[in-house]
Amino acid sequence: MADVNKLFSFNYKEYEVDRIMKTNKLVKKLTGKSIIEFFDNIYFSNEDEKEILKKVFMNRIDDEVVSFIMGKYNENPEYFNNHRDWRKLDSYMRSVILGWVTEDATIYHLNKNGINAVLNEDNRDIFSHHNFTPDLKIGGLLIEVMTHYYEKIVDDNVFYIKKVKLDLLKNFNSWILLYDVHSTPMFTVLNVNSVRIIREERKLIGGKRGYVIDLSGVKFYKIKKMPGVFRELINDFM
Repeated sequence: MADVNKLFSFNYKEYEVDRIMKTNKLVKKLTGKSIIEFFDNIYFSNEDEKEILKKVFMNRIDDEVVSFIMGKYNENPEYFNNHRDWRKLDSYMRSVILGWVTEDATIYHLNKNGINAVLNEDNRDIFSHHNFTPDLKIGGLLIEVMTHYYEKIVDDNVFYIKKVKLDLLKNFNSWILLYDVHSTPMFTVLNVNSVRIIREERKLIGGKRGYVIDLSGVKFYKIKKMPGVFRELINDFM
């Protein structure tokens, strides 16, 4: 039996608080709601798990949550350990949920503004392995949603992506919807086969091999520009 105390952090880490605050600002721009107000709009592959995962996200780690997650962990510890890198189980799950919130807030914003955006529902089970596919389909384009938390993109002109993710996205000729959330949330859209790789790193943040991507000359937009940017992109590439 795994040691629960070694697998759970039981408290928010400083970086998690920072991510949640920045994502909350982005979600408000996209939906007019806070993350918690928007939580019921999030798609879960298993609705019975929603309240458990909401407790995890809000750091209400009680006996019910621990028992549930440990049951899932013990079914397939190799999967969890391969995917969660250096994070404890609750921290890893909060990060995944933050990604889901951002994806669904993006869908909400685009659909409200007349752009057909659809979720790839196969990516919505934390507890089972799936074949990787991009997060969204927007007007026929395959889109991977990413949020850059670490350095301010518009100052440093770079962002980081795991090698395995970029290599898989290239198989789909996918696009990256990249959010910069350091001050006023902004975004850009990049085709994975057109990005310029500055260098490969053996260990990025999180301990995974990855690429440093050059963003010099890339234009970032305010959130209100998103529907127009996607209309133009869809017209150009479909």
